[in-house]
Amino acid sequence: MTKIPHIILRRTLKYSSRIMHPLEKVWIKKYRQPFNDYPVLVIVGAPRTGSTLLYQLVTAWLNVAYVDNFVYMGREMPFLAYLISSRLFRHREPASFESRYGSTNKLFEPSEAGNLWRKWVPEEKHYLYEKDVSNSQLNGFRDFITGVTNFSKKPLVIKNLYFSQRLRMLKASGMKFKFIFLRRNPVYTAQSIYLSRQANLKNINDWWSVEPHNYDEIKDKDVFQQIAAQVYYIEKQIEEDLKLFPLEDVMHLQYEDL
Repeated sequence: MTKIPHIILRRTLKYSSRIMHPLEKVWIKKYRQPFNDYPVLVIVGAPRTGSTLLYQLVTAWLNVAYVDNFVYMGREMPFLAYLISSRLFRHREPASFESRYGSTNKLFEPSEAGNLWRKWVPEEKHYLYEKDVSNSQLNGFRDFITGVTNFSKKPLVIKNLYFSQRLRMLKASGMKFKFIFLRRNPVYTAQSIYLSRQANLKNINDWWSVEPHNYDEIKDKDVFQQIAAQVYYIEKQIEEDLKLFPLEDVMHLQYEDL
């Protein structure tokens, strides 16, 4: 299955979703209850702190559910894609622990699944208050997560660092979350973000990755001030918003210790 060119698989899943939506709804309805039986582990932190490696380690060594690249390719019908993936990759290969700027290659490997999660959150800004997310968006988000956990009978692990600025949305969903807040020496974090800009952007002064709450105040600063502020304010906001959750549901971890 992994030998099929990804672009062909993506198109097949995307266009077949138009006729598969009724089946998706049937399966979601079957598994979206009971609500909140299994916790969801969310990895949060600033970009380039080692969160992808942590994600790979957790999903490789623990008996947990996660969104893989196959599900991401079928994101128009994500729950049905998860059911298919759970059958196709029942006997998964050993983890490679390879990635490029948060992206993994093999279909069964854990995915950040950016465009999947954007199905249920507003796209125009990164930091979200409770009022920024509609009831229908929260319901769709809850249905997918409870469907996956109830079907797999496992906790779900999510690693998409945009959720680092959406903890209020998670709180508003009413589900049970646990968090690992991963940090790294800020000098090396900033250095890695700078190198990522060099590798991925035409203009080094253009913004890259997650925007903190005060993005408008720092977006016009020079590149080094931008990056330093990005790391500082993202982590500061995470610290503040994690206070919404019980202390026992939050684990702090240093990349150097990992």
